[in-house]
Amino acid sequence: MRECVLSVTVSNHPGVLARISNLFASLGINIDNIATVRSRDRHVSRVRIQAELDDEGVERISYSLQQLPDVIRLDKVRTRSKRFSYWSAAYGLFIAVMGLNLVSPIYAIYKQQWHLTPGMLSIAFAAYAIALIPTIIITGQLLSGGGFRRFLVPGLIIAMAGTLCLLFATSYPMLVIARVLQGISVGIFNGVTVAALTQLHPRQDRRQAAMVGAIAVTAGNALGPMMGGILAQYAPYPAQLPYVVHLLLMIPGLLCLISSRAELSGRTSGYRLHMPTLPRSGTKTFSVAVLSSFVAWGITSLYGSTIPMYLNEWIGQTSYVLSGLIVAIVLIIAALAQFKSARWKLRSMGLFGTLLIGAGLLLLVVTVHTGSMICLCASIVCVGMGYGPLYAGSLALVNETTSDEWRADVLSLFYVGTYLGVVLPAVGLGLMTQWFGLQRAFDCFAVLFVVLILTGLRGWSRQKTG
Repeated sequence: MRECVLSVTVSNHPGVLARISNLFASLGINIDNIATVRSRDRHVSRVRIQAELDDEGVERISYSLQQLPDVIRLDKVRTRSKRFSYWSAAYGLFIAVMGLNLVSPIYAIYKQQWHLTPGMLSIAFAAYAIALIPTIIITGQLLSGGGFRRFLVPGLIIAMAGTLCLLFATSYPMLVIARVLQGISVGIFNGVTVAALTQLHPRQDRRQAAMVGAIAVTAGNALGPMMGGILAQYAPYPAQLPYVVHLLLMIPGLLCLISSRAELSGRTSGYRLHMPTLPRSGTKTFSVAVLSSFVAWGITSLYGSTIPMYLNEWIGQTSYVLSGLIVAIVLIIAALAQFKSARWKLRSMGLFGTLLIGAGLLLLVVTVHTGSMICLCASIVCVGMGYGPLYAGSLALVNETTSDEWRADVLSLFYVGTYLGVVLPAVGLGLMTQWFGLQRAFDCFAVLFVVLILTGLRGWSRQKTG
């Protein structure tokens, strides 16, 4: 079965759409989407019909349509497998997210060139969330009214605009504007992609769709700083070339999304924006998942914001590669852990991830006080191994236990909590470091997160979802 789009020119008579729908029903074919476009001739319209068909089905419906008296001609039949659309959406999410951390190792250059304080860098790092959070809420709801392609294509174009701003950035305000554009883009992708992957999956497997989405996010966040650090260290134009490469990687993603034909079915009218809400029955499960995602991202984000700013002091020299590799290695380990734990029970993923990320946090506290590279390496391994199953398990738990009716609202709120975990700890720790010094600020941060980790452990231990 393939996703097919039939374009039919019809006489503009009353009941023509009903007769076409009845024809499909009589042949046992479900219409996924149908739309009309009036031509210059007011007596003629073009009907675009989307349905899943095999080769025999295409022949039967094409012949039958041309027998209807209202049909003037069958213009064309386009086919595109759902698999192509599935991986196009996943690649779009990956390449959009890559841009968020691409800039991490380059912050050191901006800090020197523009004389930025730790607080300013933390605000720049987190600026994308100002736009990302409301974007997630809006797009997650609007998806119920149409196909994913009309969101993801503009989303990737906005991501390209953000990268262009970074490419030509000459001041701190341009850096912040670029981050806001990146936030809008990633907000669109996070609000849409998991729902799109779920419906585009051959078996509509919610858990596998969530896992693919989580891996795309993790891989994008890992490869971005790695590429940025290597190019900034060894290639010419360190503050420009990483963004040129990113733009080149986004072009095939944009072309794939544009050429993708599969769309999601959903309500096309009568849908109004509203504040997302949770179903009463799923509040406890959601609380465990969003708390765990907050913790996972709150601790992991430090390797892309605070730690690189002090790395040069610990090793005695500037290393853009090492700054980028720290973030990348954490997330590469996380991606491998996600693959390894994909078949585990969700409860096991949550408990294992929480314990490992807690151990990594304690090792990071020791690193901040001693500057020990051994402790830093150990913390990288523990946090990566913990973040992988904890974030993927949390997203899968939400996606698997939420009905289609509530999915847009619940996923929107989940991502809001997730990105608050990226933003609040990074900004708070950056400002506290500026006021009180790194060690005292980090001690306060660690105490707060130990409390959250213990709460998360208690929640996961009570989960029964497999």
